[in-house]
Amino acid sequence: MEIALDIRIGEINNIGWYIGKGKKKIQLIQNTNSSTTGTIPKTLMEHEDISIDIAFVNNNVNWIEDMAKLASKYDINTLQIVATTNIGITFREKADSSLINSIKEKQKGL
Repeated sequence: MEIALDIRIGEINNIGWYIGKGKKKIQLIQNTNSSTTGTIPKTLMEHEDISIDIAFVNNNVNWIEDMAKLASKYDINTLQIVATTNIGITFREKADSSLINSIKEKQKGL
């Protein structure tokens, strides 16, 4: 996910996920301790872009397997990544189709 703030300086405070629609929706906070490009909070200056890479397999923890279990009661096609800032702006973007397909494959085995 790439984020750009055009007007003011801000910090990305949290990265998370939304799954589902309406009342049948959950929000999950992403642990970024295993990020290969930095940690949260991350400061954005005016007109600056950032990228944060998150390891989906780390220390024998498989994020995709965990997400498949957590999302089993929800439509995984609604998966969105969400970044919140300290200035009240929230960014949402649909998850990449390859990630959604990987989670669907894991769900078949549940």
